[in-house]
Amino acid sequence: MGSNMKFIKVFCKIFFALVFGVFISLLILQKDEEIKLIVEKNLIKYFSQAFDCCVSGKVKEINFFKPTIVTENVSVYPCKEKEEVKWRWSSKKYTFSFSWIDFLLNGFVSTSLSFEHLNAFSYFLDGNLVIQDHLIKFFSFPADIPMEIKSSSIKNCRLKVFKPEENLTFSSLLNSESGRSKNIFRTNMKIQDGCCNIYSMPLFKELIADVRLDYDINKYTTASTIDGCLKMLCLDKCHQDCTFLMQWQQPKSEFVFNNNDNSCFI
Repeated sequence: MGSNMKFIKVFCKIFFALVFGVFISLLILQKDEEIKLIVEKNLIKYFSQAFDCCVSGKVKEINFFKPTIVTENVSVYPCKEKEEVKWRWSSKKYTFSFSWIDFLLNGFVSTSLSFEHLNAFSYFLDGNLVIQDHLIKFFSFPADIPMEIKSSSIKNCRLKVFKPEENLTFSSLLNSESGRSKNIFRTNMKIQDGCCNIYSMPLFKELIADVRLDYDINKYTTASTIDGCLKMLCLDKCHQDCTFLMQWQQPKSEFVFNNNDNSCFI
């Protein structure tokens, strides 16, 4: 009995020494600049190939214990366009993280994405944002990779859209929070300081809107609600304050637009 206890004590000492050694090694590795450079090169290679675009950025921080990669000055744009770039985005800070517990319990990686001080630009052609296909790829993963997006957040994003046919420009500041609950991926977005010019003339300004978008992952259906207000500059000054409500759930939609005295109503 005594020899068994002695063996257990020795085994525990060896085990905890190994665990402590691994802990210290990981702690040192995650601070090592060479390791950050290796991770950086592999991330750029993966994103460039997976999303068919040019990517640049710098890995600022790695945490192996709470798996997190923090990158700075990320820039993404299409590589194949020889003329004017029709979409691009950049983020001062981009964070990718997941939980070891979720991975061990579920067998796949549930990621959380965070973007700070984001700038995004896109042409609007044939009724769609040119950047749309890229975003669909970016926020999904190939079927052979055991990953899914659990949540995402965007803080201080400046969005600019250009439609060349009418020389239309749109600009706004937006913030959003997204998360998955069972088969529904919900996004709540706040749009502020929105303005639009058409043929170099101001169309509206001071756009403020709350957006809710629900995407059913199993049924591939989308439902959205947009509730907001703006100043419509083509109206007389005393009638410019307008509100609008748009609700859309495939295949039906509803849109209501009116100004402060209902002299303009759609």
